[in-house]
Amino acid sequence: MLAGQGLMGTTAPVSAGLLTDLEACTGALTAFRAGDARPIVEEFARAARFAAVTGTRLVDELAAQLEADRERLAGVRRHALAWRILPLLVGQPIVNAAHLREVLGVPAMSAQRALAQLTEAGVLQEATGRSRNRVWQHRGILAVLDGCAELVRRST
Repeated sequence: MLAGQGLMGTTAPVSAGLLTDLEACTGALTAFRAGDARPIVEEFARAARFAAVTGTRLVDELAAQLEADRERLAGVRRHALAWRILPLLVGQPIVNAAHLREVLGVPAMSAQRALAQLTEAGVLQEATGRSRNRVWQHRGILAVLDGCAELVRRST
């Protein structure tokens, strides 16, 4: 609701907080069905706190990755396509040239050149080992996302 009203740019993953204690969530729902709203309100509050803490941590770690990537690209001219790709990697850390052509509306050779620059700078790693239909990944962003997923799993 807050995001829909433009009051909040991102939303915390409250569902992840609810999943950390399914037994408590189920018990709260049962109590709610029986007419007691207090347990479900408390569960949502706990889940929202969990989401805020883990969401803040996730955003901070992703921002740190991007800052490190900007430093790696220091030798690349500022108007190069690689700079436009960099923020897209947070939402799509595994890419190929076709995806970049579609999303950015650039020619195939431009996408390939930008992927080469990002690879040379150490931002991306080619994952397939093939000469055609190659895929690149941002291992740092994937590690951050895996770490967040592990944190949620450890909490359950």
